[in-house]
Amino acid sequence: MAKTKPLTTLTFRVEGSDDGRLELDILPELVAYKRLVVETAKGLWRKANPDRDRLPKGFESGIRLQMTGPLKRESTAVPIVREYVEEEALPFVLEVDDEVDDAADLIEESIVAAAAGSTMPRRIPRSVIPMFKNLGASLGRGDSISLKSARRDEPALFTADVRETLCRWTPPTYEDSIQIVGEVTEADVVGRHFRVALPNDTRVQGEFTPEHERKVTSALHKHDRVRVAITGVGQYSSDEASLLRITRIDTLTPIETTEEAYDSGAPPVWKTLADLGRSVPAEAWEGIPTDLAEHFDRYASDLDEPD
Repeated sequence: MAKTKPLTTLTFRVEGSDDGRLELDILPELVAYKRLVVETAKGLWRKANPDRDRLPKGFESGIRLQMTGPLKRESTAVPIVREYVEEEALPFVLEVDDEVDDAADLIEESIVAAAAGSTMPRRIPRSVIPMFKNLGASLGRGDSISLKSARRDEPALFTADVRETLCRWTPPTYEDSIQIVGEVTEADVVGRHFRVALPNDTRVQGEFTPEHERKVTSALHKHDRVRVAITGVGQYSSDEASLLRITRIDTLTPIETTEEAYDSGAPPVWKTLADLGRSVPAEAWEGIPTDLAEHFDRYASDLDEPD
């Protein structure tokens, strides 16, 4: 049975919204807030479970945030609740406070720290900091968003100035967990460096330890049919959140693939079919109905019937 619990309230103070109405332009702010909550919750779970390679099944899809109730005319407040399933339909419990509630609090703590000119909270995942630039993108100098989670006594005021401070917190790169599969294209056994080609055609360099040397060199030797699945830690670009470098390997698993290497010299399919057609005697073609393609099922059923 689906139930809801209060998570936070976002109160928008935007020029021209004193009558309790808001422009649809603020909708991206709600989407940006949800992404902040989801990524912060994921980061908190990973920190609390360093021995787990993957998030629990359904973790992200189970974070369902909803607007509830009408806007209050005097403050344009948007209450946000989270839906959870009371039965054990999900592999983790949502009835009690968890990483999502912690995420809402931690986002507000970060906003308060930025407004006070303090340093970022130690618990905030570094991968989340760049995402603050997507919150408040529509705010003018006199506009603000007040955030108050269900567990905090005081609201956090998010303004354009606070947003600029948070953006300055953003380092050019950050580290986060990786789960990738790619093709080993280079390996240096002396310097213990290797390069992996990812499915999106990017090349990522990393370092391997002696325990992974045999697997890396074997995957390079068989690169036409072997891929490697890697979990560990990587360095990401803050601007594009793209993986720049593999900084630590926890597991490296070779995977056999049935994908055959592309042969640029092979004849195209249409030419192969045409050659096959020419190899059939002309008298054999005379017995084939001219409407075979259109009425294939009928002719096939006739063949199945006994004489």
